Amino acid sequence: MEDETTFQDPWIDLKAIWQTLTEQAFLFGPQILFAIIILVVDNWVARLLSNLARRTLENRKLEPLLVDFSGRLFTHLLSPL
Repeated sequence: MEDETTFQDPWIDLKAIWQTLTEQAFLFGPQILFAIIILVVDNWVARLLSNLARRTLENRKLEPLLVDFSGRLFTHLLSPL
């Protein structure tokens, strides 16, 4: 008795893959772009507020170590990640 194995077509259907990728890009692309914009703006606002806090603490003549620590703490607390 001879062993018969079934082989799949070795060629990938590139048109179907391309169609699926473009459909997914149109479906999720705007959401991903909006999420990236939110991340960039959030990071910018976090740095802006952190720098404001640092300048305020420096103007109050606090120790540089405390000013640096507080500034970094504000940055990490306000940033999304």
